[in-house]
Amino acid sequence: MKVAVLCHSDCRGGAAVVSRRLTHALADAGVDAAMVVGRKETADPLVAQAFGSASRNLAFAREHLAIAAANGLTRRDLFKVSTGLHGMDIDRHPLVREADAVIVNWINQGFCTLGAIGRMAAAGKKVVWTMHDMWNATALCHHSGDCRRYLAGDCMGCPLMQGHGDALTSRAWRAKKALYGAADITFVAVSRWLADVCRQSPLMETCRIEVIPNALPLGDFYTGPKHSRAETGLEGTAPVVLMCAARLDDPIKGLDKAVEALNSLKTDVLAVFVGGIRDSRALDGLTVPHVSLGPVTDAARMAEIYAHTDVVISSSCCETLPTTLIEGLAAGADAVSFDRGGQGDIIIDGVNGALASTGDAEALARAIDARLAARAAAVAAGGTAQLRAARRATAERFAPSAIASAYLSLLS
Repeated sequence: MKVAVLCHSDCRGGAAVVSRRLTHALADAGVDAAMVVGRKETADPLVAQAFGSASRNLAFAREHLAIAAANGLTRRDLFKVSTGLHGMDIDRHPLVREADAVIVNWINQGFCTLGAIGRMAAAGKKVVWTMHDMWNATALCHHSGDCRRYLAGDCMGCPLMQGHGDALTSRAWRAKKALYGAADITFVAVSRWLADVCRQSPLMETCRIEVIPNALPLGDFYTGPKHSRAETGLEGTAPVVLMCAARLDDPIKGLDKAVEALNSLKTDVLAVFVGGIRDSRALDGLTVPHVSLGPVTDAARMAEIYAHTDVVISSSCCETLPTTLIEGLAAGADAVSFDRGGQGDIIIDGVNGALASTGDAEALARAIDARLAARAAAVAAGGTAQLRAARRATAERFAPSAIASAYLSLLS
């Protein structure tokens, strides 16, 4: 069986990372698998770039010019919505044409159109669509926040379109509804929370939706650091509390809540941030010792950072299945997060981490303090059993072989 895994990138963002891991898991299971991306930035031999950069840039520009024209020509929230109406003809790529099955992942920003997916299904290919956010269940947005317009069946008056854009919103909604009704697509939600959200949408009320989490190659992570803290860019001896995101100051990531929680800790810590920050003042209010390492694309360096971490946190107002929490657990850290999204599929409250009421920075701080205290007590009592238990639990739930097997059952 030949399988093409489609994603906008092979390393930018959580969806790209886990899509590439899925490609390797399928290949390890004996599948002739390849990943087709809009932007290739790794040397991975299983990854192929779709067409050239000129085609990608043109499709990206057409997508966002259409959105800007509909939203009153403002950049505000421009990149928080996607239409799926403009993109490259990915169905024409040789690896896609030759594939027996296609696993669609995050395809926005001008990578792939809804029409191309429809043509893949019409050509007789088995199509599985892995959903990494809410976009399939709404007209335009990837995370609806507190907006429930998608439940009304039209998404009219989208707040991200600045009070404009109902024509574009309606067009995108109708295009998705037509595709879902005509094409034989199996949708995969990476968490139970996302599956429940999608089932509530009138867009997807008749769709087949399964739940399969993302694969995690446990061998890429380890609990015992190979280098000193200083060599890793981490000074001092205080426990490390880590926050990671492609863009840390994206409003959905709740960096302000993380800063507030860290400032409220009763435990001395070193706060470590990995990811891009556009606002140079975003961490100015943080009073605890901290270091911002910027984006880290080297997997070996990231594994070493995780190995030094005591608690990995997510302060997002909504997360589908935060990969950083899973990776932290694989390295023996505890995970602490707000409880809105797929975090409950990862964190066993009081065992490998803690869940706090969403938006409550004081509750997040108490949870971090509690997990640091529990770790200190465990270390005093011998310690290593806790780390091994966390890794074992992660291995059982997110093992690549198990995830590949679940996908193969959908493709057979």
